Amino acid sequence: MKMDKTSRRKEQKPGKPAALSVLEKKLNINFKNKKLLSLALTHPSFAHENQQGNKKEAHNERLEFLGDSFLGLAISHLLYEKNPHVDEGVLSRMKSHLVSTKFLAEVAEKLDFRVFLQIGKGRSVGLPTSSMMADALEAFIGALYLDQGYEKGFAWIKKIFKVYFKESEEEDNNYDNHKGLLQELLQRKYKSQPVYCLAAEYGPDHSKTFEVNVLFRGKIFGVGVGKSKKEAEMKAAHQALSLIARE
Repeated sequence: MKMDKTSRRKEQKPGKPAALSVLEKKLNINFKNKKLLSLALTHPSFAHENQQGNKKEAHNERLEFLGDSFLGLAISHLLYEKNPHVDEGVLSRMKSHLVSTKFLAEVAEKLDFRVFLQIGKGRSVGLPTSSMMADALEAFIGALYLDQGYEKGFAWIKKIFKVYFKESEEEDNNYDNHKGLLQELLQRKYKSQPVYCLAAEYGPDHSKTFEVNVLFRGKIFGVGVGKSKKEAEMKAAHQALSLIARE
């Protein structure tokens, strides 16, 4: 009996391809090409340790690229459809929250991706990280798109993410978060951070008004005016998010 239990534990060891059927059942999806599912959950560190790094499709980075684009389109579509009276700036902030690394990692965690993600032994202590989890979810979505097509992939995203739309709306109502959303968006899209500069301050000492510019790559992306530097920075970030949404 002990050998049987050990055998069963080995068969369901995290990351083993044989265990992926458990994930399919949990997500109510049956992949036609099982290799795509396995690839989506293979981190580059695992591929390199197993001497697969020289192969064109050895890990999930290419699928992550595809899934990132498909997820962005699907979320944009759903937000546009669900919020007919909301302007593009608000929609952009809501989308930024729903596709952020932190948020995607939380979704991946709830879907138990941690159990199935294949990571190299040298990177496995205390891992996977939030970034790895988010990347795996995007890669999974890319694999789903290739295997099932646009309509089924879109339907799955709609089913999984619809429960989080209210949370996104609440997030947007938190005005203090505009700076965080802008930082997350620029870091994710351009691997860079915004810079806030005090442009002017005027009025008496007891009632000053501050004007702040937010710059990205030397260009002013937003201007905010407020009764405190913090308020001015938040308004500048709000304007920058609206500008980026139109680009």
